[in-house]
Amino acid sequence: PAKHGVRPTIVAVAATSAGAIVGWPFAALTAVPIALDVITVNVELTPKTSNLVVRCLKGFGRVLVVAVVCAAAWAGAVAAVDTAYYCRPVFSTWQLIEYNVLAGSGSGRGPELYGVEPWHFFFKNLTLNFTVLFPLALVAPVFFVAVWFLKKAGVISAAERRTQSVVGSPIAAAKFGEPFLLWFAFWLFVPHKEERFMAPIYGVLATSAALVVTGALELSTPPQLVSSRSQSRVATPTCGCGHDHGPSKAKEFPAEPSKKSGEKTLVLRNHRRAPLRLLARFGTAVVLSVALAGCLGRLSAMAAFYKAPESSAWELHDGLLDYRRMPSASASSASTDTVVCLGRDWFRFPSSFFVPDGATYRFAKTRFDGALPKPFDEELGSCAPRGGGAFNDLNRENPGQSIAVAEAAKTCDVYVDSFVAGPAAELPVPVRDGVDAGAVQRNAAPADAPVFAPMPGVARRLLDPARTTLLCRLAYIPAVSDGCAKWGDSFALAKDAALTG
Repeated sequence: PAKHGVRPTIVAVAATSAGAIVGWPFAALTAVPIALDVITVNVELTPKTSNLVVRCLKGFGRVLVVAVVCAAAWAGAVAAVDTAYYCRPVFSTWQLIEYNVLAGSGSGRGPELYGVEPWHFFFKNLTLNFTVLFPLALVAPVFFVAVWFLKKAGVISAAERRTQSVVGSPIAAAKFGEPFLLWFAFWLFVPHKEERFMAPIYGVLATSAALVVTGALELSTPPQLVSSRSQSRVATPTCGCGHDHGPSKAKEFPAEPSKKSGEKTLVLRNHRRAPLRLLARFGTAVVLSVALAGCLGRLSAMAAFYKAPESSAWELHDGLLDYRRMPSASASSASTDTVVCLGRDWFRFPSSFFVPDGATYRFAKTRFDGALPKPFDEELGSCAPRGGGAFNDLNRENPGQSIAVAEAAKTCDVYVDSFVAGPAAELPVPVRDGVDAGAVQRNAAPADAPVFAPMPGVARRLLDPARTTLLCRLAYIPAVSDGCAKWGDSFALAKDAALTG
């Protein structure tokens, strides 16, 4: 174990501490399976309990030292970068924990301000994304323990088991089944839920489901015929972590008494297990087929129903480059940054990455009254956000975060918005007569305000999830999905006549 097990464990601990401190603090939950592996790595190898405890404590002590050293190093680096960018002592990892975990429910602060979901939200979400693999991952620990009980009861002999080092003990249940259940159970009790919160354990979920399918298939397969020339066979034990610990700890299993009698025994077992083997293979084929069909259906739905914001953002990027090169562009846009205003579609805009050099984005005032981000002022440095430095942690509108409706027509060069069925909303910019920009009310803009018209190539149809049934959104089927899905429009308006035509 010292040769094969310590170094990979140290690497795992270092990577986990980096993910928790540099990335997301909740990723520290993934360290629990590593600790369990270190503690139980010698359970099946050491016959003496006292020696076992000592070896486990030594291994755990080494890992604990590595964890403390790595955590301190990563924390120092993060604090230094945060302090440099915010121009005051800041440790963003601690602030995230303090606000999302330690903030009391009666304080009016916390993640609940940004939306809450029922406890069964992730059951629905993971079923949509993984279909039959999700329930298999849920029952994985029970399956592992059940195999262990069957082996102890003699129903499954050790000589017949090919997966005993993987799923044949409670230790395996803890190592392979516990990580997913631990993460899943934790987020069930957190009111604020998002789909991305499950992303860190997607790989563990798929692994647990695969082990259940593989174990069930191999348990239904009889052992191979043992040659009469072999008097015994040697099985090298494992610790459940995939390391070979040499022949010194090997166990011997008796071979079949003779080739003739062994053949008779195996024939009987083959005959008895034939229906079980066929059922297991058929079940495996069904599980894999349903999982593949579900994944392909989900991918097709994501590509067809939810690609509008990103695809229109790419077109907007190219359109803004053309806009900057237009000789007839307005004087303000030619000499300063082109101002791209985001309306009701602000939460769908992928990133400022799609705004090219020479352009900047702002938020136009809508009915939304929560907090929105502010860009940094390049002239004053990273410590001075444009529009003032007043922020709050109560999800309330910050002063200067949006452009007033009365000023939008003059300040904005391009206006990005979307329309889906619902309460009528006013556009803060005047639209050219005869242009259909969705069923919106035209705002009474000043008489001298420029008129806006659609930018070519940016408009995309946008799925309206409120009016589209879940069954229709499961997968995209040409001709069928187009009929059952309800659509809105995503569009961009520009005030330059040369660009809009």
